[in-house]
Amino acid sequence: MRKVIIIFMVTISCIATTSCIKDWKCDCSDGTNRITVTTYPNTRLTEAKSKCDKVQVDARKLNPNLTCTIK
Repeated sequence: MRKVIIIFMVTISCIATTSCIKDWKCDCSDGTNRITVTTYPNTRLTEAKSKCDKVQVDARKLNPNLTCTIK
């Protein structure tokens, strides 16, 4: 029973921390140069991820090696 409670608490804390509203950065890199494109203040992770993905799609028109991630 104790293990079940611990697993439940860990799961709840993971869900709570990933869905919280906070500032997210969209960092883009082409393998050699690292560029912080923008910061999304007071945003949920899913919303920031979709915005960063859009930045990556638009930026790849200029540099096809560019990869953007949320941090």
